[in-house]
Amino acid sequence: MIRVAAGEKLPIQQQEVKRDGWALECRVYAEDAKRDFLPSIGSLVRYQEPTGLSQDKENGIIRVDSGINEGSEISIHYDPLISKLVTYGKDREVAINTMKRALDGYVIRGVTSNADFLRSICDNQRFMDGRLTTNFIPEELPDGFSGHILTDSQQNQLIAISAASRSFLG
Repeated sequence: MIRVAAGEKLPIQQQEVKRDGWALECRVYAEDAKRDFLPSIGSLVRYQEPTGLSQDKENGIIRVDSGINEGSEISIHYDPLISKLVTYGKDREVAINTMKRALDGYVIRGVTSNADFLRSICDNQRFMDGRLTTNFIPEELPDGFSGHILTDSQQNQLIAISAASRSFLG
């Protein structure tokens, strides 16, 4: 039973509540953001949750809640939720950057997921600034989502990796 609902007083006052960090949650679904978020049904041929990330408040903490694994079936008869991904950091910037790394760490094959959509939202400057309303998505993506657009830095990294691999492979 919740003590307040039972009429008990809280042990602290509102002004004593201190903010300690920042948390974000992304819901990773088997749905196609490029097709108006239609469910994507089928078998998870390959599924790997993000791993190898730091687990301290300064560099970010992640938590993945899921009830699926490789081989699980995503059916039209049930909610296509794959997992809930939560990140936490000392401030909003750390929480967002941890979320980006975590979303980049997923491996989901066999069904389409909305992970690229979520990752794209995390790169949006208005989102990073916290200037959000309930109209955020229609305002930022009036023609719908057509895929993750690489930042200049990401494009440069991809070009450098490609050049290095061509040089390495001959």
